[in-house]
Amino acid sequence: MSPLAATKQGEGATETQPVRGPSEAECGRLGRKPQFDAVRDVVTDLALQPTVPSCALLVSGHEDAGHRFFLRQLLQTPTLLRGRPTSLGRPLHDQYDVSVLIPWVAQRLGLTEPGPVLTLQDLAERVAAELMRQPLGLVLDQIHRLAGGVFAFQQHFWLPLFAHLQESRARFPKSHRLVAIVTDYIGDLDQGADVPWQRTPTDAPLDYRKLILLPRLTDLSDRDVVQWLLEVRGMTEDGSGRLGEIARNVLHNAKGEPDPTPVRVFERLKDESLWLENEEP
Repeated sequence: MSPLAATKQGEGATETQPVRGPSEAECGRLGRKPQFDAVRDVVTDLALQPTVPSCALLVSGHEDAGHRFFLRQLLQTPTLLRGRPTSLGRPLHDQYDVSVLIPWVAQRLGLTEPGPVLTLQDLAERVAAELMRQPLGLVLDQIHRLAGGVFAFQQHFWLPLFAHLQESRARFPKSHRLVAIVTDYIGDLDQGADVPWQRTPTDAPLDYRKLILLPRLTDLSDRDVVQWLLEVRGMTEDGSGRLGEIARNVLHNAKGEPDPTPVRVFERLKDESLWLENEEP
């Protein structure tokens, strides 16, 4: 056998197909079916509420719950892609108030012409005018950086904006809608009589003046991982126990201790063989 042939034979014996690790979009779906189902329910309800001009979704979970993975996937939802593309962001201040939030929102929505937007009334008028042409989307990250947090956003920003948009929609009923997404990284929001949010899904009618609190972004379970392997990665249950083995591996740290924290589970998934059947080496 020639040296060249031997080399080729050796290469062929050791060569395997590259294993594709999970993408951010795929990680954004891991264990998040309750959240996507809740968004679907809100969209369905909106279709039955022709006088509602806007809605705000509140995404809550602890700081390692994988907010950004989830939100990047959520923003691919067809109903949220109809308007001008949007992305996750916040004012570049450690702490800020509503007077800073207003021009930032105008800039994110592309509403800075013919001049700066400094008041909520100005912002509401420009949003209403733009909704005559197209839907709008806004994602405000880390709401705790706003002075007063979720409560201030609801009382001093969302409520007056909603009221103005509702008046405009009464005059122009075929206008589009503004969909806002607000993220909370504290993760201890509770439901009470005076809170500015409501849970979904619910049998009670949604009050769109309030923020709609999606199911909390929680730690992951073995069922979450196996369901994700089946539905997102396209793996199959073949009786070998491989799916359960992957779930155990990614839900424990290097010491073998349970650690279902999403951002660390996402990292461990990169070290697992997660090929599709037609990619299997």
